[in-house]
Amino acid sequence: MKKITLIIFIVFASITSFSQSFGNAIRLNGQNDFFEIPNDFVLGESNFLTFESWIKPCDTLGDQAIFSRSNCSNTYGYSLSLIGGQLVWIWSTAQNCSSKGRFRSAVSVQPNVWQHIAIVHSTSTGLQFYLNGQPIPGIADLGSAASSIWVAQTPILVGVATDGQSPLAGYFDGFIDEVRIWKTGLTDAEILSRYNSSLNGNEMDLVAYYNMDANSVNGAGQTISNNATVSGNIIDAQTHGSNASPIFDMHSNSSCSAAPNGVVNYFLETAIHPNTTSNEVLITFNGIKQEVSATLYNTNGQILTSKNYGSVNTIRLEMKYPKGLYFLKLSTASGDAKMIKLIRE
Repeated sequence: MKKITLIIFIVFASITSFSQSFGNAIRLNGQNDFFEIPNDFVLGESNFLTFESWIKPCDTLGDQAIFSRSNCSNTYGYSLSLIGGQLVWIWSTAQNCSSKGRFRSAVSVQPNVWQHIAIVHSTSTGLQFYLNGQPIPGIADLGSAASSIWVAQTPILVGVATDGQSPLAGYFDGFIDEVRIWKTGLTDAEILSRYNSSLNGNEMDLVAYYNMDANSVNGAGQTISNNATVSGNIIDAQTHGSNASPIFDMHSNSSCSAAPNGVVNYFLETAIHPNTTSNEVLITFNGIKQEVSATLYNTNGQILTSKNYGSVNTIRLEMKYPKGLYFLKLSTASGDAKMIKLIRE
């Protein structure tokens, strides 16, 4: 019995240290943070593309972009988003803005948990999502699963999306790490063998790799080194946001309850009354007045109402909706955020 116990302990310890081998991650605040990879033709992703990364979304409501290259306004392209908890892959199938493919996962991503996600787009083998190294089922809503991508000649954005004309939208709220782009459709075995460990950077067909490990200074204008040797610093990325965010922290230290801008969270002492409600709720905040925005979602992740308030420490929200569970996301311009569950009786 002692021998069996020892063997189990050794295997468990190996798995634990293996899963904690990553260094820094980037924290995006869901409001104005993202990073940008320069446009470069070395990607060559029209027929074969794999994107993978580790993500820890602080919530899974609404539409949050993980990875995108402008997909309309005569530039076409693709995007991977988290919509109501599902991974959604959209790509341009022809040289116009109306021809698109849409593929979504049948398994949901969980909030406040580190998960590895990947999408493989291959004209040879089709489309495949992965979650924590394992293939998961997907649903094709539009287009052919084997069609080529009309590639946009625009930068790649991580943590936000654009259609080439509209303002940036779909900001990601959470942590991202180990961003990898391949110019091939990786196999199940290749995804599984490498998803839980860092790369050397010289792997075949790896064209971009951002592990954030060299980053220690927060804020906009910071360079995130590309560690893929085939392309090198020609596609180093740049952060966008404010003087205080995005922030870089240890992968293992990531916490969605901490303020993303490194200051005391404005919403730490938020009071909600009544909750459960039959009509409206009164929400009172801690301390100094700040400009607050409030977005109400249903359980499908659909936005029911969104409003920007002035400099306040109290807001009143009418709940003119059917009985049930709702989610209210509060945020400030300084980057503080809080998600509240509301019950309408």
